[in-house]
Amino acid sequence: MISIDLTQLCKEFNIANPHLLITREKGQKVYFSLQKRLKAANHPDAPIIINFPENQLMDVSFADEVIIRIGEEIRIGKYGEEQGLILQGLGEDSIKNLNAAVHLQNLKTAFLVLKPSGEWEYVGHLEQNLRDTLELLYAQKQLTAPSLVRQLGLAINTASTRLKRLYDLHLIKRDFEITENGLQYIYHFWSTD
Repeated sequence: MISIDLTQLCKEFNIANPHLLITREKGQKVYFSLQKRLKAANHPDAPIIINFPENQLMDVSFADEVIIRIGEEIRIGKYGEEQGLILQGLGEDSIKNLNAAVHLQNLKTAFLVLKPSGEWEYVGHLEQNLRDTLELLYAQKQLTAPSLVRQLGLAINTASTRLKRLYDLHLIKRDFEITENGLQYIYHFWSTD
């Protein structure tokens, strides 16, 4: 796991109030520093956790410069093929602004948020069938396509596609095993332990 403290990053750039994550200019400074840290961390199969300060407010410009850019880079595998992004402690207003940034650009992307209460939420664009699958995976901690077929009565190709799409969005991770029926992927919800 790679844990980045956003408060510390802001202090490095003399951002006086790290609770106000506002403006494109500040976002660019934080983005370049964050990008440099992720390249140096070299943990290609670990989740990246960005820890937000309590009671922060992130505006749409800052979200676009930092979260959306890093999220897109993670999705194309810039820091490793098996990485996910978890936004820890993101406040309700910041969640609304991140959602607005995603929707304003009509992006087909989503982010995982670990709320201060310990509950998970996704932010961004996610089709209902993928939301349902993500919620089921969160509740069960791991799923395979055959287990999804049994639980939801789906065709095997539909179950496989749903899990693969969540994996391609880096919202979940994947392992595999060789069974008597061949290769089987096992999908897991990200762990912050």
